Amino acid sequence: MAKAKAKKEKQPKQKKQSSDQNFLLLHGEKFLFGILVFLAIWLMTRGSGLTPFTLTPEQIRDAATRAENNIRQSKVEPKDVDQDLNIYNYLDYASLIKSSLRADAYETDNRWEQSLFPEKILRPAIRPLPVENLRAVACIGAVRYIKTSTATGVAAQTYEDRGEHWITVTGLIPVADQMKEYNDILGRSEYTDPNRDVPKYLLYDIFRGVVDENGNTVWDEKPIDLSQVYAKEVDQWAGFGLDPVSTEYSVPLFSMDSPSLTMECPPLVNKSFGTEVTNLPNIPLLSETQKEELADQMSEMKKQEDETKKGSSRNFSAVLNTSIFSQGGQGGNARGANIRSGGLLPGMPNMSPISTPGMTRGGNIGAKVTKVNYYLFRFFDFDVEDGRTYQYKVKLYLANPNYGLDVNLVEDGNSVLTPAISSAESKPSNPVSLGSESRILAESIEAGRLDQEPKITVSSIYFNTEDAKESLNDGEKVVLGQVANFANQDYKPINLGGSMTYTTTAADSGKKKVDYLSNITILDADGGEKIAGSELRSSARLLVLEPSGLLTFHSVSEDKAELLPYMMASPRR
Repeated sequence: MAKAKAKKEKQPKQKKQSSDQNFLLLHGEKFLFGILVFLAIWLMTRGSGLTPFTLTPEQIRDAATRAENNIRQSKVEPKDVDQDLNIYNYLDYASLIKSSLRADAYETDNRWEQSLFPEKILRPAIRPLPVENLRAVACIGAVRYIKTSTATGVAAQTYEDRGEHWITVTGLIPVADQMKEYNDILGRSEYTDPNRDVPKYLLYDIFRGVVDENGNTVWDEKPIDLSQVYAKEVDQWAGFGLDPVSTEYSVPLFSMDSPSLTMECPPLVNKSFGTEVTNLPNIPLLSETQKEELADQMSEMKKQEDETKKGSSRNFSAVLNTSIFSQGGQGGNARGANIRSGGLLPGMPNMSPISTPGMTRGGNIGAKVTKVNYYLFRFFDFDVEDGRTYQYKVKLYLANPNYGLDVNLVEDGNSVLTPAISSAESKPSNPVSLGSESRILAESIEAGRLDQEPKITVSSIYFNTEDAKESLNDGEKVVLGQVANFANQDYKPINLGGSMTYTTTAADSGKKKVDYLSNITILDADGGEKIAGSELRSSARLLVLEPSGLLTFHSVSEDKAELLPYMMASPRR
């Protein structure tokens, strides 16, 4: 029993020794690593030569106090400071934090509760919109002028028909977009005025440029003098030709001293105006029925002939200094009080319908109710020379709706000082040159098979300046590379006067031979293929080289519309 008890007492000692041995085996490496790290730090400290840190907390506190006092008492001279160093004054910045924040830095236009109606604003400046899609077309024809004779010692007024070359310039005035801008901008203003807040077109500048041999356009320094244009041309016309464009597309006159932005058509002899005096497709032509109705109305107005008197002088630039209110209350016809002179109605034979000033334009001066998107800009330039190539650009002047107002009503006080505001210049028109007495129209084009050339048929129209008549030579076959000149052909004069009257002068037809010399070279043709399952052909066009060196296209569909009146009046039809 005693032995057994002794064994039991010895067992715990063995377990304790065993656990001590295990602890040393498990953690001995960590103790050894710690000792090595401590020795490494000690060796590095000794090797660096650093003195041991022996200051007491009281010594550290005293040193900090002395350093702070030294900073406060020391002054750095400006010469000791780097001039490029930007030192921000943080004390001032900190003072802002102590004060209230500026509310204006956080203000926005957004509101939690929006007003039912937009907030009213001061009247801003209006931006006039420029003319769009400016086109130039060379024209030829006979124009009827007033001629004063004193053969019997008494001044007598007669008429003279002259063969003329001119260029017709047309463009689009975006009146709908301009009106929208007036409504959007001025409609929100504190002060509105229905008489002011509509576009009122005063005047225009038209610039002419000549294309040089290098293809560069040299523009005239000054715009064309409109006063001289009216003195030399419009005032000398024997009335006006029948305008094939509806009056709703014409620009209303601002005043009696304003030039027409939709210039009146000259009185053509033996011919009517067509697509060249409008700007398709945005501004269409009148139908033939509408033309007849207009011609009947004009014949009833012949009694106004005596009321039409020639103006003494014109100074269109004066309208730019006219107050917007000077036109208030002026009514009547926009062309009715002889704003353009010479509107006599001689009613001579072979004369296309003409009108006195005012017959072809209705509405009040300065404004009219319109639903069209564009007004027609139109100008006839007779001061052109053969052998030159021209381009044009236009600037518009509108009445300033802020002119003369109290400066407290407008954003910019200077805007009340100028009666007129101007648009930017339009993009230049296409280059155009005067043609010869003969021109061609594409009659038909049939596409060739495989390597065959297309079959091209053209019509040539000759204008005789002596009798102011045109002659048609149709059905001429041409090939690529050919110059479309046709010599020694029958002279078949055609009278295209009147609204729908197309007749030939049989007495003169075939009595003499003339040369249809257009000097136009046929370069290429495309289209004209047969459409499967029908006899119709696709649209076709002709590329030609003008005598001036310009490359132009002739569309068969467009040329056919122009050719139709000549074909109807041809002696063979």
